[in-house]
Amino acid sequence: MLNKKVLVTSLWFAIASFLKPVLCQSNNSSSFTLTSHLSTSAGVFKSDGTLVRTLWSGKKYDAGTYPVYWDRKDDNGNLVQDTTGLKVQVLSNNVKYEWEGARIGNTSTAFTGNTRHRAGEPFSCFAIVGDNIYYGANYEEGFTSQFRTNVSNTQQRISIGPSGSTNQVTQHVCTDGINVYWAGTDGVQPSETFIMATKVSDNSFFTFTYGETAQMDIGILYNSVVSHMIDVNSNITDIAVQKTGNKLFVSRKGLNQLQVLDKTTGQLLQTLAISGVGRLAIDRTDKLILSHGATIEKYTVNADGTIISTAVTFTGVTSPGAMAVSPDNNTVIVADDDVTKQVVKSFSNNTGGAATSTLGIPGGYMNDAAVNNNKFYFADSRRKYFTSLAYQDDGSFWVLDMGNYRMQHYNSSGVFIDRIMYMPSTYRLAVDPNTPTRGGISS
Repeated sequence: MLNKKVLVTSLWFAIASFLKPVLCQSNNSSSFTLTSHLSTSAGVFKSDGTLVRTLWSGKKYDAGTYPVYWDRKDDNGNLVQDTTGLKVQVLSNNVKYEWEGARIGNTSTAFTGNTRHRAGEPFSCFAIVGDNIYYGANYEEGFTSQFRTNVSNTQQRISIGPSGSTNQVTQHVCTDGINVYWAGTDGVQPSETFIMATKVSDNSFFTFTYGETAQMDIGILYNSVVSHMIDVNSNITDIAVQKTGNKLFVSRKGLNQLQVLDKTTGQLLQTLAISGVGRLAIDRTDKLILSHGATIEKYTVNADGTIISTAVTFTGVTSPGAMAVSPDNNTVIVADDDVTKQVVKSFSNNTGGAATSTLGIPGGYMNDAAVNNNKFYFADSRRKYFTSLAYQDDGSFWVLDMGNYRMQHYNSSGVFIDRIMYMPSTYRLAVDPNTPTRGGISS
């Protein structure tokens, strides 16, 4: 962000064909005049605007009259033989800049530094317990993909895990308040999928009794991971963990498989075959809410990890995305990430059935590019993006609007409160084909 006051003026001088050095002249005048203290720049130009020679740049002068000289050389040091039509332009300005850090598209409190929200890729997932919001950021080459912020100060971040090497590509996260479970892949070998955990108390790695090692192809060695697979179809669709019970659930849609693990030991308790298994959530009584195809259904969980349908279903969602349950256990919210929907629907957790309310404009940005807080970018004609939903203890909830690189905060009635936002890395290169020697622009 730049604060500035701008006044730009210019003076043109026709160039007489003198031997070097040349005193630039206009109307028999050999000078330019300033009425106040200004910063100036000057150059010799052809009539078509092509720059021949930069005379000076950013030179400050007080009010007064000053001569302009040119030695008849171009920017490459060669003598200009034909000076016909050449002119000198002197630009003057009183532009003032005050550096406030790069904040375009970033809501962080800090302009720079380690507490600023930033990552090479956008948010991929988040989970909330107490005062902590844990979020992942996909693939971060040479850096961690796991972060934490606080609900009372959401515009500052804390990194979790080691930097200086490539960690897990984090795509899903859940927490029981004791540990945080992070699911994802190896950045170079996406067919290798696994879950690792960190402790809420100090952000250190948690060790599973049944854990095994996982070496990232160009990153760190994880000493204790669970649900470890190397299979091209093993991508983890979602994870969920019981708060008081001992079950950790892992869905893999590509394998039509739901794994049930002991959340503390990591022992695999059950591998359940469920066609089209998708997104997961745990309600406040430790019941499992699971999508399979377009169906969303609630289940009780047995001690051995098997599940039994409660016959409560949530209807009217075309493409179930992320799900979350309110702290009073009365409401289930579901992101419908079908390209024609892109809304968040609310349901009764007790009776299921049709949605009781909807947040968002159907179709999202497919019909209108204007950005507002009542519209989500869950999908476009090319792809679906990661979505995530989570409640705070006060009943407000967050929505991951990944297509807009932001997490949106709403009160229990769906009224917008605040957001966390940062722009991920982008790379661009452009060269003017008409003047290739002038270089390019990258950002």
